[in-house]
Amino acid sequence: MARTNFANHVATNFFSQTLHWIRLHLKQHIYFAILEYKLVKSWAKFVCRAATEGLNNIWDLLPRYTSLAQPPTATMDYLEHLVATIQSLIGPLPVTDGSLQRQHESYVPWLQMVLLDFHDAQDAPHAQTIHHAAPKQQPHTVHHHKLDITAQAAEGCRCGQIASADLERGDRLQRLHCQSKQLVGAPHRLHPI
Repeated sequence: MARTNFANHVATNFFSQTLHWIRLHLKQHIYFAILEYKLVKSWAKFVCRAATEGLNNIWDLLPRYTSLAQPPTATMDYLEHLVATIQSLIGPLPVTDGSLQRQHESYVPWLQMVLLDFHDAQDAPHAQTIHHAAPKQQPHTVHHHKLDITAQAAEGCRCGQIASADLERGDRLQRLHCQSKQLVGAPHRLHPI
């Protein structure tokens, strides 16, 4: 019974929490910070779909989202990196209602990381989550935030190697990722979700 409730909890909350997390990160990027909320929601759905379907070329999806126009190149790079990062952290792809029910333990590390980012954002609204601080900017330049997960770390993430400019946060995420893999089969210890 508890196992079924746990699987239902993961399946029920996965997409809504992922969309909220994506919106949180999009609003930290200069391009999305100035957009209407409705467009940010559309971009979040676009990113979520591209990430959870395991697409290699996310721009094949863009024609399906008629309210969205192709963004500037720097923003396209940011979105591609965001999708790749999510795909490396999220669990088995593609994510479907069936995979969420059958392999719910595989998605727990992602949901725990999302929960921690929400908690950090609530405690300090202007705190950085998995974004890193840019070096000092030159006057009159615009900095586009980049996710602080290197390609090497993204490849190794499935075995718990997460990189971060903020070593304390990176260590915490790495420990969380490793611990959550060890907790599979012990849902009573996964209460924080």
